[in-house]
Parts: sequence; C-alpha cells; structure tokens
Amino acid sequence: MKFPSFKKLWSLLSFKWAMAFVILMLLSWFPVTGIFLLIVAGPIWIGFMVHIIAVALVVDVLRGRLPRIFLLAAIGPYFLYYGSYVLEGMRIENLRVEYAADNPNMIAQYDPSAHALVTTIPFVSEYDVPVTFGSRPHEPEGYMSKRLATGEYCQTLKEIKGRTIVASSYRNPLPNACIFMSPEKPQKPMLQIQIEKEATDNRKLHVTAYSFILDGQPINEYRAMFYARLRILPLFVSGCWLNSGRPSWECEFGFARKKIELDVYPGKNPMMDGEKGLVALLLGIRQRNTETLADFAGYPENNAVFDAILERKANEGPDDFDEWGLRKDGPYQPEIGLREGHPSFTGFVDRGPKGGPFKTFIKRHEGQVVYLDITAIPNAKKRGFTNYGVCRVDEDCSTGDDNAYHFKTEDGSWYNFEERGKFKGFFKVGAEEQVNNKHRPQDSDTRTTLTVLPNP
Repeated sequence: MKFPSFKKLWSLLSFKWAMAFVILMLLSWFPVTGIFLLIVAGPIWIGFMVHIIAVALVVDVLRGRLPRIFLLAAIGPYFLYYGSYVLEGMRIENLRVEYAADNPNMIAQYDPSAHALVTTIPFVSEYDVPVTFGSRPHEPEGYMSKRLATGEYCQTLKEIKGRTIVASSYRNPLPNACIFMSPEKPQKPMLQIQIEKEATDNRKLHVTAYSFILDGQPINEYRAMFYARLRILPLFVSGCWLNSGRPSWECEFGFARKKIELDVYPGKNPMMDGEKGLVALLLGIRQRNTETLADFAGYPENNAVFDAILERKANEGPDDFDEWGLRKDGPYQPEIGLREGHPSFTGFVDRGPKGGPFKTFIKRHEGQVVYLDITAIPNAKKRGFTNYGVCRVDEDCSTGDDNAYHFKTEDGSWYNFEERGKFKGFFKVGAEEQVNNKHRPQDSDTRTTLTVLPNP
C-alpha cells in the first residue's frame, strides 16, 4: 500500500486541524511554551479542536477526499463517550441509593435551652439559633461564641475589650441586629458537629461525613456525596502546569467533568440551602425570617449574658487590673513559681498590646533555665510564636513591636513540638535580639531563642 504524499495529505482539512492539534499538544509539554498556552486558555482550545477535527473528517468525506469508512473515525468516539456517560450514570445512581439507605432523615431535635451548638457553620445570622460555639484551643476558654444581639446592644457592646461585633453577614444583612463574638466556654451539654472529608477508592467520588456528638457521645452520622460527572457535551482537556510543591512540570489530559451533589437524603428532599440547610434539616432548626428582626427584642438567654457583661464593665475599676492591663481574676493570669529549683511559668500567653506577663517573665530570666508549660497565642507554630503589636508608648499605643520566640535544640537546629501552640519543658532563655523589620524600620522588633533542654 502506497502511503499518500504530503501534498495530498495537506489538501485534507482534517489533516491540517490534526497537525495543529498535535503541535499545540507538544508545545504544552514544555514549560516555556506551556505557560504561554495556559495564559491564553490553550487547554480549552485543544479540547475544542477535537470536535473541529471530527467535523473536518465529515467534510473531507462529503468532498470525496476520504472514503466513507472515516465517518466511523468522526462519529465513533461520540458513541463511545455517550455509552460511558450512560454507564457512569447507572453507577452513580447505585451509589446514591446505597448512601441514601444508610443516611438518617433526622439526627436530633436541637433545643437551645438544653444544648450548646458547637459548629463552624454560621447559623446565627440566618437560622433560629441564639448562639453557636467554635473551637479555639489556644484561648483559655477553649471556645469562641457567636451570639445574636439586637437593638441598642449592638452599640453598647462595641467597646468591650476582647470581643467583636459583626454588623451582619455579607449574604444576608441583618436589620436591627448584629453578631457578638466573645471567648466563652459552653455551659450546657455540647451538641458538636464535626465535618470531615472521607477517603474513597474512587477518585471521582467525594464524600463528606457529618458526625454528631452529644455530651461527648457520638449519636449518628450523615454522609453527603459528590461525584465528578462526565459533562453532557464532551470536552477534551489537555494541559500542563507547574507543581510548585514538588517542584515539577506536570501534564494531564482527559474529558472535562463537573462536580455534582447527589440527593442522598432519605425520603422526600426539601429545598436545602447547601451545608447549612442540610444540617438545619437534620437538627430540626428553622430558618429565620430576617424581616421580623426589625421588631425582635432578642433572645432572653443572650440578653442576660450581655447585661452581665455590661454590668461587670460598669463596675470595674483600676484595682481590677494588673500592670499589663489584664483582669486579676481573668483566665490569662499565669501561675509563676518554681519547678525543681527553676523559675516556672504555667498558663496562657496574653496577646494584648502590653506584651503580658510572659514577656516580662522571659526578659527577667534572660540567660537562666526556666520551666514553661504554656498554651500560646493563636498564631503559634510548632517551633515558636510571635506576639504582635506590643506597645512601646502606653499612652496612645501608636507604635508597636513584634516579639518573636523561637525554640531550638542545643546544637542550634529548630525544635518542633508535636502539638502546635503548646510548649512544655525546661528551656535556656537566650538574649533578646533586635530584628530589622524592612517593612517598618521604625519598629523595634525582637527575637528570643529558647533552647530546649533535657530535665536538668
């Protein structure tokens, strides 16, 4: 069989498009040209060219330049694609039925008078929930509450130190209301919602598990299911990109997919507002009509908490605070003493503008061995932390320094604690060093190295 000449091949419309497809594919495999193709949406153009080649094959057959057998090359892949699409839909439906059979349609009836709802889901702004609690392990209280406040409370609570007012959510502005956030430990049995991604053997299947725990005891689970489904209209996608994690230049090709959520709620599934709507349905929580907030007097439980905070604020005086501006009866007060003959500091590290007792303790014991058992500020890492914005001028606090504390071994290498933000053991306190802050050269930032020691 004689192979056709290049001139004859070049007369074929399908050959020209096929050559363009191959050239773009090759160019995408090289970093220099591949980055340019990414900028101009090259992977999408490559995908559309597959359809153009199929159309060009049909045109060449109709023009008599190719035998009719080439119609199979143009149409056959579409039959294969839609066959795969139908089979995949059947597999997805089987999975959906399986998950729906295992899921409950109700977990528990949430009762705000009996439960403290611990969750990261922002219920307070849109649902009939007076307060939620979020885990804050690096705060003395261990949790941050979000309470719905109304009317004048939104103004009077703004000046309370250590607490925050959020006027409204961006999605659903609250008339006559705001959200009051404060470090606070739940006082009722906790109804916790833990949300985790579950690993599966199928890369296209994504499962989110919602675990519900009441007073420390698991009560039930619900699994939501998402699937990366083939699109109704096939789109071939090929592209390369820089994986900065390895680093390496990586390429992938295949058909575009769309992530869809499958209805795995047993029984009739009402219209749900995403994750919030799902969990609200499982806990029997009603969505709030924000129009009624204009005349809403607030939740009695929240108003009692706000009144207690404001009363305490009104009655406090200078004698209630120490030299760092901390309440003497507050949770940030450390226990300072001796441990095996060495100065010891047990407690939390204050992140306030005056540096707190930890800064003074470390400065006072420079060059000595100390014992620390601390929970650090929220921005702590496994090998140190920084107390940001410590005031140099007490009167107006217009200038602030950053005090960093680094943990190292005796040979000078970094020491990484197993749990982020918790540091415990004996340490040799190094000299406080000045650090040049190129962004704020007027600051006097410092760095102190704490060398981890075996028990002396």
